[in-house]
Amino acid sequence: MTDSAFSSAWHSYMNHLNLMYGGKNASRSRPKIEVIKPFTPHMLRHTYATMLYDAGVDIKSAQKFLGHANIEMTLSVYTHLTKFKIDSAIESLNTHIAEMGYSGSAEDDD
Repeated sequence: MTDSAFSSAWHSYMNHLNLMYGGKNASRSRPKIEVIKPFTPHMLRHTYATMLYDAGVDIKSAQKFLGHANIEMTLSVYTHLTKFKIDSAIESLNTHIAEMGYSGSAEDDD
C-alpha cells in the first residue's frame, strides 16, 4: 500500500468513527463537527501496550507482540500507567496491610 493510499484510508476511517459517534460532515450551512479527537495509527501502539500491561500480560510477551528489540522500549516508551493499574496496586497494598494486622502505630514495630 502506498503512503497516499494509507493516508486516504486512515482519513476515511477517522471520518467514519467521527460520524458513528455523533459527529457531522461539513455542509454549506454548517462546519464539520468532530466528536473524536484526531489520533494517529502510531498512537494505537501505545494503547495496545498499555492494554497488555493492564491485562497482566508478562513483559517479555508484550515485547514480542510489539516487535521491540528490548524491554526498556516497551516499558519506558509505550506502556503507560492507568488509573485501573494504580487502583489495583493500592488495593493490593491495602489487602496486604490488612492481612498482616498492621495498625499503623509505632508500637507495632517492637
